[in-house]
Amino acid sequence: MFQFDSVLCQTHSSGQIQSHSQLVYSVIGNRIKCYDTTLKIASVLDFECANDIRSIHISPCGRFIFAVDSQSIGVLITVFGQVIQHAALNLKQIVSFCFGSTDFLAVGLPDQILLYKTNLSQISSQDAFVYHQVFQIQTQRPVALYFSPDDSLLCVQQENSSFRVFPVSHLTSAHVQKYKQMQLMKQMFKPDSFDLIVPDKIVKAFFLQNTGINPYTYTQQLCNHELEESDPIIQKINEQFENKQMSTFDILLVNCKGQVTQFSAGSLESSSCYSFMKTNEFSASISAEQQSDITVINADQKYNQIVFATQCGHYIMHDVTGEFIHSVSVSAYPLTSIRILSPIQVACASTFEKSLAVFNHQSESFELQEQSFVSTCFSLSHDGLYAAVGSVQGTVFVFNTITNMLTHTYIPHTSQVKSVQFFTSSKAIASCAADLVVCYDMNKQLMFRHLTTERNLFVHVAVEQSGEILAAADADFQVHLFDIQSGKLIDSLRYHEGPVTQLQFNPDGSGQLFSSSWDQTVRVLEAFKPGKEVHVIQEESVVLGFVLSKQLIVYLNDGSVNFYENGADEKLVDYINVKRHMQSGRLKQVMDSDKFEAADSQNGLLIGGGKGRYVVVYNQNEFKLKIQLSINYDLDGIDTDQFNQRTSKKEFMKDLEQQTKNIDLKTRKVLDPILALENKKTEARTLQINIAKDGTKFFVLTTFGLLTFKLKSSSGMNINLLVTHATVNKLIKTDYQTAMLQACQLQSLDLFKIAAQRLTGNEIFECGSLLPTFIQYLSESFSNNAVNVFKSLMKKSAKELLTKHRNWEQEKLLTAVKQFQKILRNQSEIVELGSEIEKLFAGMELEAIGRTTEAVEDEIIEEKIAMRRR
Repeated sequence: MFQFDSVLCQTHSSGQIQSHSQLVYSVIGNRIKCYDTTLKIASVLDFECANDIRSIHISPCGRFIFAVDSQSIGVLITVFGQVIQHAALNLKQIVSFCFGSTDFLAVGLPDQILLYKTNLSQISSQDAFVYHQVFQIQTQRPVALYFSPDDSLLCVQQENSSFRVFPVSHLTSAHVQKYKQMQLMKQMFKPDSFDLIVPDKIVKAFFLQNTGINPYTYTQQLCNHELEESDPIIQKINEQFENKQMSTFDILLVNCKGQVTQFSAGSLESSSCYSFMKTNEFSASISAEQQSDITVINADQKYNQIVFATQCGHYIMHDVTGEFIHSVSVSAYPLTSIRILSPIQVACASTFEKSLAVFNHQSESFELQEQSFVSTCFSLSHDGLYAAVGSVQGTVFVFNTITNMLTHTYIPHTSQVKSVQFFTSSKAIASCAADLVVCYDMNKQLMFRHLTTERNLFVHVAVEQSGEILAAADADFQVHLFDIQSGKLIDSLRYHEGPVTQLQFNPDGSGQLFSSSWDQTVRVLEAFKPGKEVHVIQEESVVLGFVLSKQLIVYLNDGSVNFYENGADEKLVDYINVKRHMQSGRLKQVMDSDKFEAADSQNGLLIGGGKGRYVVVYNQNEFKLKIQLSINYDLDGIDTDQFNQRTSKKEFMKDLEQQTKNIDLKTRKVLDPILALENKKTEARTLQINIAKDGTKFFVLTTFGLLTFKLKSSSGMNINLLVTHATVNKLIKTDYQTAMLQACQLQSLDLFKIAAQRLTGNEIFECGSLLPTFIQYLSESFSNNAVNVFKSLMKKSAKELLTKHRNWEQEKLLTAVKQFQKILRNQSEIVELGSEIEKLFAGMELEAIGRTTEAVEDEIIEEKIAMRRR
């Protein structure tokens, strides 16, 4: 019924990335996120690991990913997130891993290396994964493994920085089909291991293709007695050995100082068929101010480039011959992972900054930027396209909920963000902290208002529907009203006797300001009326928050949830004992909380959560199911160490800043207090829940990230699935538009006709809701009058899209017109309607070009003021 959709932001990230073509894979907690750098879209693989993922490895074909978790257990999955059976190879304590170019895998354990042959190149969705061990090597702790391009060598980077090479061609060659062939190859080439020595600690190894001859192409003929050992071809192979051209690749080793040493195959020796000799050497061009150790390197044979990342956040690019290309500073933190995506694109990540960036050094700009951080609050825009998330560092991050990409980042505060709120236009954001209230324009990327009082200490912010009035509650139990246009303080009121837990204006535009508090009340301020009267709803326990929907839903500290009519009398109409549900049945085994600490409601659907990794769902006030947010065992048994208490103090960020001033960036891995704080594991807890206006998604902000879930629907309509004929019949009286959509879902024409009788032609429907079933039921409900009603609905919906600047809905709107055209006989009026809508969108594009942003904003404000007066 519900399914996981994506992760917009994550608290913890390993800072490790891998890439294939233009796709970048990044580890976020116990999931893997994929970024398409061409389409600028991100998605999370449909796979969740039982623990935080430590590292990932991509197969050369780009179809498979091997992930190693925090418990050193590995699992093999497809790039679509499908787990392959028996993929963990029944191994634990995995230290390193490497894919071969064919069907071979190498797995490094603490004291040995295992070589496996698999069927990965032939496997499909219907096939079982088959593997068997073909070789075992005893060695010191292998921190990294590398296969040569032809899989003939297995190179091992050991913990003591030595580099040992094991010839394994007699096991991996495609020409070896029989045991006799393997023995002949083993005897002919004498595969003894050997060491390659370079000064200082080895950071990375690479292989460079050349034009040498591969002798293994002749082994099949030798085994079949098609060639004799005295044959001229064998003599040619020996000549290649003498000319140092035996191998089809060279080995490049890079040490921590940026020195690159190239080894090429040398002459034939009695001890081994391979004898690599040093043939070239060069160093990365590191300037004096960049002088620091190399942290990570990547090379790409296709583009003949090698890139070095340093501890001071620079990367330096050379070609494989050593010629300098360019150098760029991308971070103040050490880079811990880097990949070459194209001749002009480099992807880099930092474990310390918990960031990911794709830099285009031709345009000298970032094409993609992502960051993990500790979240404190979030707000969903009214059009559902953006989510603004506040962080403990005072930064606000804005994500696109369609592409799952970070679009805006700004730093409005010097202390942790307490609350964020979108304006109704979805183009501006208000945020508050202990220092001030800030309003940010997303179009202009400008903080256009800074609002303060004598003491500040703001904890909640709310914006009135017209966008003219802003309310902010502070730690002194006061509520302040500001005029956004002038930036002046209108009034300061103190009508609560305890800390304010939530603040929100009534969505109907009446100017009612709802607030809840520890003083066991919900109070309603008539902000626009003379005298500013305050209505009080008395509760029997501390009020943790409320939800404003068709009803006023209040959730309390004692586990109670009360439902009130959202009207003048605020009459209690229903009640839920959440504590009783949490402490009984199956929920008792999984829920760590006995109350809602966050909740939201839409169309009779109530979702709430608290401490733990679950949220629960109610429909029409009846318990339906629980949803597990994460299976991550690393979130269990966490010592909070008073994390929330420390970060909520006003002096917290100042103390942190003072400690950070004297930090040497080169050694911040040990000394950085911000890093130590953010890497502190926090207990799993739900901080905030928001259901999208169209009911297709809901968002859950937790201590480990912002997650999105979507409602599954077999009928194709993404609306609330917990519906029955009785609930739809009840909903007709209060929300007949939603009732019509749900009646389509139930395929009940009778219910649809009852709801459709309330239509006036002035309603606005989302284009995604205008499915063929809806249109068919509409035509059957109105017969001859259906054309006029439908034309009115289409025009209203198109004008609404014009206001929201959502041109991308034009195609859906015209599709709905074509569907209606198939049902009704009067073709001319429908064709005319389609033409009118096309002209409307064309006019919208011209209007957007000819008018300034300020003019459009002024007109919208004037229209809203006029609507309020009417």
